[in-house]
Amino acid sequence: MKSGKRRFYAALLAAGLVLSAGAGGAAEEAAGTGVAEGMAAETDTAGNPSDNAAGAVTDADDGVAESAADGAASDDTLNQVPHVLVPYQTENFDLWDGNPTKAFSMMAAEYHQGLTPANYDSYRQALYNLDGKFSRMTLAVGHIDGERDGSASLYIYKDGELAQTLNLTSDMMTQKLELDTTGVKQLRLDQEGGDAAYGYADVTGYGGHNFVEEMSQVVSVFSDGVYTYTCKDCGYSYGETIPEQSECVPYLTPYQTTNMYSLEDTEDTQDCFYVMGKAYYKGTIPDNYDSRREALYNLGQKYNSVTFTVGHCDNERKGSAVLRVFGDGNLMKELELTKDMLNQTVTINTVGVTQLKISYEGGDSSYAIFDMSYESAETWEHNFTREVLLEATVGQTGISTYTCVNCGACYTEIIPAVDE
Repeated sequence: MKSGKRRFYAALLAAGLVLSAGAGGAAEEAAGTGVAEGMAAETDTAGNPSDNAAGAVTDADDGVAESAADGAASDDTLNQVPHVLVPYQTENFDLWDGNPTKAFSMMAAEYHQGLTPANYDSYRQALYNLDGKFSRMTLAVGHIDGERDGSASLYIYKDGELAQTLNLTSDMMTQKLELDTTGVKQLRLDQEGGDAAYGYADVTGYGGHNFVEEMSQVVSVFSDGVYTYTCKDCGYSYGETIPEQSECVPYLTPYQTTNMYSLEDTEDTQDCFYVMGKAYYKGTIPDNYDSRREALYNLGQKYNSVTFTVGHCDNERKGSAVLRVFGDGNLMKELELTKDMLNQTVTINTVGVTQLKISYEGGDSSYAIFDMSYESAETWEHNFTREVLLEATVGQTGISTYTCVNCGACYTEIIPAVDE
């Protein structure tokens, strides 16, 4: 949990913002070893880009800096700018974050960013959320100098489909791989093989951005909000307008949960969970280690359809499970869940349905239900309740908040100072 509701309101007021609680949150397998179609491989003995490549990056970086100032970057320039890619979930890997004082070696070349074995397990996995933004991706693959010399196999998946198989041996030369990732949402690296020690270094994407999100103006019932997205690698930035919440649209919240926790019920507006590297502030997640989980929703025959997304909680318990959706006790949808799944969006026809039940069973697992939306003919009106956070005194203004009991939309109001 992070800072509480009152402190959050006070911070927003100090920044001159108005708060709304409703604001966010068949590829072919390669034959044998070598390089699959759409991937280039070359021997990388230096651990660094060539002089020509380094020059191209420098020129491109300057170009993007200028373009960012103008609010846009050309596609050609963007495709030359390297963006460091970090996995949103790993299994049996240690992550190297680019610290210049820490390195691992392959063929006597030092690398500061990438993945190395975390233990002696024979299975390892790394998942990257490319979100369809990166047209190509490069990485160096090789044996870690002086470490365990068993052989292994690397399997590369694009959106769950096997795209490449590569045999790894202790006497291999470090391979520089280049992958065509146009439109790919998830890249998955699976390594299998006994007593082996192989590294994956300088994982880099091109043709996209690594954005950091910042709420520069909070959406309210009276005014639009603004989110600013800035690429942490090249500095390119843009803004997104969030329409004002003049319409009252309640979030569909479970009236009862079993072994699950509904974030809509918390007063901590900054509490969140992560799925595929992204933060979500509304949804239902596991509350304990029990294998049976359930959320019940009262639709009251008022909803024509209900849509939600299910995904694995990043780096949480990784057992598989089966999701089932019931309408008034009748099974309407069944879906298999795995730790390396892409997010799945489910839409259920709920015409005439009173109770919706979403449940899943399966071992030591952790999956989230989020992005709940619906289609309904019924309309709601804002119904605000007032709470005084800071009483006004002589010479000092106060603060009050108004919160809609139907949808949670909020706004703040300054209480005039008391006259002497």
